[in-house]
Amino acid sequence: MATRAATTRSESGRLRLEMGVIRYTHTFLRPWAIEVPRLRLIGEYTDESGPYADDWFLLFSTGEEQLYEASVYADGTHAVLSELALTLRADLTLGLTFRTDLASRVLWPPEIAGHPLFEYRELAQPGVIGGLKRILGLREVQARFTDAVAELLG
Repeated sequence: MATRAATTRSESGRLRLEMGVIRYTHTFLRPWAIEVPRLRLIGEYTDESGPYADDWFLLFSTGEEQLYEASVYADGTHAVLSELALTLRADLTLGLTFRTDLASRVLWPPEIAGHPLFEYRELAQPGVIGGLKRILGLREVQARFTDAVAELLG
């Protein structure tokens, strides 16, 4: 989504691009760094955590098992996307603004840009606990890469 009441940008971390390396730092999460030439995928996705927690994220990947996540609300996100758009010669415009549900899309590479990043499947929970979770609106959802993304990341 795009509106949050309780968190501030500094609580969402900091994203920056320095000398060809994307860096993400966060008070509570492990920092990461990726060299831009190693990038194979950039995507965005939303979840149902808002409005009091971050619910919109960027996903960077250098391969299927090498995934790096940053909050879209992090300081520097728009500057990094602008710089990456120039470097990659691509349109990296975010498109999930105001989403409050599970949604995803590929930003780059261009051959699959705009396609969904994930397929979502609700996990069935039998019994009393499952029934209570359904009544309370609590559900467990599994996200997996779409076939196009899985093929790209191989």
